Amino acid sequence: MTAWSVCTPAWQRKYLGCAAGEAANLRARLALVMLDVAWGLFEMRMAANPSRDPNAAWSEIAHLYLRVIPQPNVSW
Repeated sequence: MTAWSVCTPAWQRKYLGCAAGEAANLRARLALVMLDVAWGLFEMRMAANPSRDPNAAWSEIAHLYLRVIPQPNVSW
């Protein structure tokens, strides 16, 4: 709930004294939602196949849905 509120211009003006633009706030709000969706998908895939490498599963999801370039030599 807090993460959603901090991305509103009214909250930002009240607590920060300035506010980001509407487009930037919308992208920030949707990015948080997408991260939650990706995490839920990760949990579902790991529950379906507990023996799967979690780093490989998260790398695949992060690349496909969050556009993060996989780094197989670095653990998440």
